[in-house]
Amino acid sequence: MTGRPHPIDEFVTVRVIGDPGGNPPDWVKEAWIGIEFDAVRFEGKARIGSSRGRAWFAKTRRGGWSVPADEAVAALAAAGRTEAADWWIATGQVDRFATLIFHAESCVPVETPGPDGVPGNGRPLS
Repeated sequence: MTGRPHPIDEFVTVRVIGDPGGNPPDWVKEAWIGIEFDAVRFEGKARIGSSRGRAWFAKTRRGGWSVPADEAVAALAAAGRTEAADWWIATGQVDRFATLIFHAESCVPVETPGPDGVPGNGRPLS
């Protein structure tokens, strides 16, 4: 679930509605359900920095949601799911350069308009 994809879109606010995938323990994956954060949707296979992530995308060949790891884990902690947030930090997978990847079907855009009237926050990629 970690890596550095090359997304093709802008950030939108999404809500996790299902198993995000990856190798974390089930209790950590379940803690994501209901969490909202800004993410980028990408299609197809992404370039992933970790060998586990690369193997997963090479096998599934599907898109997903990419989010800066530090922002996603901060959202997890802010929602009171501190044990799961602490797990991510303790594993060393969270820094300002890391990205978490969520299965495409695990997140949905939040239907709140951004500054441009489009769902999500409309924040362009930097």
